[in-house]
Amino acid sequence: MEIYVLQDGARRGPFPPFKLRELLEDEAIRPTDPGWIEGMEDWAPLESIEALSSWMPRPPQEPPPLPAPEQWSPPRAANATDPANDPASAEIPARRKRAWLRWVARALDEMFWFAFIWSLGLATGWLGLWDFVFRHPILLLGPPALWIPLEAFLLSRWGTTPGKWLLGMSVADDFGNPLAFTAALKRSALVLLTGNGLGLPFMLLLPMLQAAMSWVLYRRSGTTLWDRAASSQVLHSPPRPLGLIATAATLLLWVILGTWISLTCPLPPDFPPEQRQPILEIRQQLHQSWDQLHAPPPSSRKASPAA
Repeated sequence: MEIYVLQDGARRGPFPPFKLRELLEDEAIRPTDPGWIEGMEDWAPLESIEALSSWMPRPPQEPPPLPAPEQWSPPRAANATDPANDPASAEIPARRKRAWLRWVARALDEMFWFAFIWSLGLATGWLGLWDFVFRHPILLLGPPALWIPLEAFLLSRWGTTPGKWLLGMSVADDFGNPLAFTAALKRSALVLLTGNGLGLPFMLLLPMLQAAMSWVLYRRSGTTLWDRAASSQVLHSPPRPLGLIATAATLLLWVILGTWISLTCPLPPDFPPEQRQPILEIRQQLHQSWDQLHAPPPSSRKASPAA
């Protein structure tokens, strides 16, 4: 949701709701200033727009009169002292769980899309098996860039992606409706630029730093930079059992495929020598360990008969 404000004869904005709240608290904008959001026919005071009521600063309240002395220490309700019934104490574990689910869902989407592009490259002869392990420049830059418009289309059309759907998640705007394509496009681009390290492998420094920063922000505020900018929210429902099974199977197959290529597939003729030698040494050590593990036990010697 984007808000425009009319102030001193000039139009300001658009502002996301959280930015409007900050400007109102700083008194840079007044609640009586005319505002407009999509769907309105004319300008109206910000404080009269129903969709913005939760974002308006509340007037300060005076404390109630002092209680009588016999009421100074009333008995506490059971749920007031029980941390399990305190919503604030239960919020942090819930955020942590959602953060991991969101990370796994995005990893699944990247795996599905990468596998599709890699398989297409294999079928056309542009890519080889080893490009799965040592990323070809096409696979390093192409899939992340092409995923931005595809994800935006999926979110604007169905409100979810394959990875999110498997784990019971969807993305909506502040009113629970699917995102507009432009908002979804902005969200997907910001995920790649500020949270996913430009799609580079996770073991590099930039993706690790951005993932850590996004994790800390989500745990503290319950949202992310891209959700703030796109005025979006992630909705959760209990994951389906088949979705959890498909998730585990996808992760397992990914590891098996990478291991099989690394240990059994012939190295390309133009493979760099400085990378070829370590791989050959690792393969030789693994084969020796395998042979020793499955070697039959040595036959015990028979004692020679006495003369």
